[in-house]
Formats: sequence, structure tokens, C-alpha cells
Amino acid sequence: AQAIKPPKKGKIVKIKEGESLDKRSKSVLQAIDRTDRFLSEHSQLSTAHAALWRATLELSKAACVIASGRLDSQAPLQSDDNLAKREEQSILLLKVACGHISDSSTWWKAHAPTETQSVCRLLPDILVTTFATFRTVANICATFGWGKRKRNTKPAAGSLAEVAMALNALVAQMMEVMDDSKADDCTEMSSELQKLRLGDDDAGSEDGTEGLTSSFFGSSIGKETLDQVIGYISTNQQTRKERIKPLLNQMRDDFSSFDVKDV
Repeated sequence: AQAIKPPKKGKIVKIKEGESLDKRSKSVLQAIDRTDRFLSEHSQLSTAHAALWRATLELSKAACVIASGRLDSQAPLQSDDNLAKREEQSILLLKVACGHISDSSTWWKAHAPTETQSVCRLLPDILVTTFATFRTVANICATFGWGKRKRNTKPAAGSLAEVAMALNALVAQMMEVMDDSKADDCTEMSSELQKLRLGDDDAGSEDGTEGLTSSFFGSSIGKETLDQVIGYISTNQQTRKERIKPLLNQMRDDFSSFDVKDV
């Protein structure tokens, strides 16, 4: 961000081939191209994961085009580069990113994941990266005079706010899973462990061990062991929520700050 040159009197400060900012933009765009090829050819990610990855790539492109005017790592810098063109290109990229985020949210609704582990996977796998990239784009936009308070007067700021609202909706869905008492991963596992006391797991056994486990878990030592295991599972579940919810709340607060009605 230190290499970014903000506009002066409404005009961009053009950069030259080989300058630090140009080299950084090329490097980012090359990484984007490689990631895009991987997603297209080899990725086995869920729709939610893949859509957020693609949204993050579009946000990264937006950061490059706003900061340097570059959208292609191989092509020369645009001779007709200007502020209006950068804004126009960034708006298109932000709209595509918003569409990918909506795809992820739609998948989430359709599949209605109820396990907190689904949140725990999406968060570190890609959502944190998406959040960090969004913040980078937001900072660059602010440098160019397209900050969140210009949502209703600057098209690029309005498009950025749409991305923020889409991400906010997705995080809200994830928090619903975290808050839902039915989402406890340990509930089903605890239920299965409780069955051991009744010997349900031994029904129809062909190796002559019917009642062997139920005999142990029906004893005082077995019951104590089960209670300890169930307690560990429940504690782990609660600890997981306590660690994740503050980060999700922070994201929601940040995204909500872009919902500027009037200035």
C-alpha cells in the first residue's frame, strides 16, 4: 500500500514499466492466473469454497487495476490510463466478485449445513483471505477518494458496499449455524456414545461379542469413562465457538460499516 500513488487534482499519477508498484501488480496478477487455472482444472473444493476463491481473485484484480491501472501481467501499461477508466474497470470486477459471493451464499442456503465444523473449515480455508483482500481493496479505494462514505456519490464505492453487504449476509448465515443449538457436532456423537450403555452397537454381532461393550459401559467405570468423553466433546465444542464467534462478529461489524445510507 505504501507504493500506491493517490490521484492529484483528480488525475492519476501514472507509473512506468519496471517501477515497484508495476512489478508488484504483475506478480499479483500472475499469481491470480495460476490460481484461476488450478481452480478450473484441479480443484475439488465445494461450491462455497470455490466461489469465495473466485471472488477473492476478482477483488485482487480490482486492487491491481485501481492502484496501477494494470489488469494483464503480460500486456504493456495502458497509454490511455486515467481515473475514470480505472473506476469503470474496478466496478466490473467488484460486480463479478459480488456474484461469486452470492453463489457461495446460495449454496450455503441450499445445503443448510448444521455443523459448526462447516464454519470452521470455510473460515480459515478462504473466508479470512477474502476478508483481508476486501480490506485491502477498501483501503485503496479510500486512497482514491472512493471510501465507504462516498457510497451514494461514487459508483466504485457503491460497488464495494455491495460486496460488503454480500459478505455480511454470508457471515450472518455462518453465525446462525454457530448460534443454533442443533448445530452442536457433539450432540449426535454423544447420543451414539450413550447407546453403548444400552448395547445397541452390539445388536446382530457375528463375532460372539454381544453385550461385551454394553457390559463394560454399563459398569460404574464404563459410565464414568463415557461421561468424561462426552464432557470433553462438549467442552471442545464450546471452546471452538468462543474462538470463532469474535472473529465473525468483527467481520460483520466491518462489513456493516459500509452500509452508509446518506452522507
